[in-house]
Amino acid sequence: MGFPLSNFEDYVSKKILDRGYNYYRLGAILELTISAEGDWYDAIVEGTDEYEVGVYIEKGKIIRCSCDCPYSYGPICKHQVAVFFRIREEYKDLVYEKVLGETSINSNKKASPKKKKQTPQKTISIPPTPPAKKQNVSSLPPAQQIMAQLTNDDLVKWLLLKFRVQSNLEQQFLSDFAHLLESKTINYPEMVQDVFGNAYDLIDVISQLRTLLDGKASNLKVETADEAIGLTQAILPHAFGFYEHEQGQNADWEIEMLLDDAFELLLSVNDLAISTERRQALFQYAFKQIDSSLAKDWDFKHHFVRLGVATATTYEEILLLRAYLKQEDKDEYSSFIRSLNKKEKQHLKEQEKQETPPPIIKIKYQFKNKPVEKAYQKKQYEKVMELALAGIEEAEKGGYEDLLHDCQVWMLKAAQAMNDITEIITWSVSLFLDTGELAYYQLLKKYSPPRVNWQQKSNHLIQQLIGSQETFPVQNVAAIYIEEKRFEDLLELVQTYPTKANLELYQVHLEKRFKKEWAKLNK
Repeated sequence: MGFPLSNFEDYVSKKILDRGYNYYRLGAILELTISAEGDWYDAIVEGTDEYEVGVYIEKGKIIRCSCDCPYSYGPICKHQVAVFFRIREEYKDLVYEKVLGETSINSNKKASPKKKKQTPQKTISIPPTPPAKKQNVSSLPPAQQIMAQLTNDDLVKWLLLKFRVQSNLEQQFLSDFAHLLESKTINYPEMVQDVFGNAYDLIDVISQLRTLLDGKASNLKVETADEAIGLTQAILPHAFGFYEHEQGQNADWEIEMLLDDAFELLLSVNDLAISTERRQALFQYAFKQIDSSLAKDWDFKHHFVRLGVATATTYEEILLLRAYLKQEDKDEYSSFIRSLNKKEKQHLKEQEKQETPPPIIKIKYQFKNKPVEKAYQKKQYEKVMELALAGIEEAEKGGYEDLLHDCQVWMLKAAQAMNDITEIITWSVSLFLDTGELAYYQLLKKYSPPRVNWQQKSNHLIQQLIGSQETFPVQNVAAIYIEEKRFEDLLELVQTYPTKANLELYQVHLEKRFKKEWAKLNK
């Protein structure tokens, strides 16, 4: 192997190049390090799993590269391509210095500019291009030699005959040329069902579906975007179902390739100059599927999140998807959250230039540029509350959970600074029910009037918290029991939810107090 980093695109197939570029563009490279010698690069790329990529570059040429993904259909995979793009972006100067024989990354030497020789300009006369010679049919490949001698009727008859005995060929033909129909009458769900009826086994099904996707990808343009979306959305439910019904056919890798093809096609559609309505429909499709039965496996969910990030363009879409991801495992979706943060920042900059930005943009801008914090520092607490209440109103209208939380926190901080007990209790309750955090519970306990029966109030708060959460908040409730030294209630809670994590977390509080019960739990 040996090809220049500067134009490595010329040495990679278009399909792998497009996939690698999408990985690079969406921030899938989690880590990139360079050796002390400055010629070996190690990277971690987030895909279906996290893959380790190594690249050795000498004098501006990629000499060796490796990846531990299972791809085996060519010398270079999409993860390596993503790293090539990143290296060229981040270490361009270093690679250039090494081509010139330099070894220092931070070299301060500057090459003295060479004076260009002044050469007299010459007038060049270009002779006219001779007419192209008619190509000799015998020089063509055998199949094309035959085609050159057949009439259109001959080809049509031959195709119709083949359609009778090879239904998958007819399906592929219809799929590839559906855009030529005057009315879009292709029923893609029915076409996909026909593949199942005519294929030999699961591997053959996957092969035929990938062929249909390849046909759409090779002919992709704005006019064919709807057809590409229709076919992909018809295939995906079946692709997700393959994992459950594979029954030891060892088709995991083929299924992954099918999913990759399907989502790469949708991402390619998004890269076209499609209409706003079509792009928003793609986002809605991706977002709705994230929590659907199709995406119950994390790998599938990851595909839909990636599509959602790529298609999110409006401010509301960006906030909606980011708020969802923040509720999930942040480490797993960190690269996507970073991409959304960049999109949000760019969106805010563009909206700032407008004379009358939308209300939600204006409110969010106020929080991003710290006027609320400045008002708080100047002890203008009423202004803080005014801004925060306006933010809460807009956040509730649009369902922007992260903005709602920020505004409620500012309301609580202003209330504490003013020692407004009523407001402190109001916003502490709201934040406690939203987050379940013990700090808000402790604030309520501190500021509640002495006449309140706190045991009764505590039970009421716990019931409210349980009712406000989608799943039982075991750890939040356990924290309250520990705070109130209600260890019998804590034991009952752990007995109800005897997970390994809960046993480890609450061992220090329960093991010595309830020896028999604890021993029974551990059995």
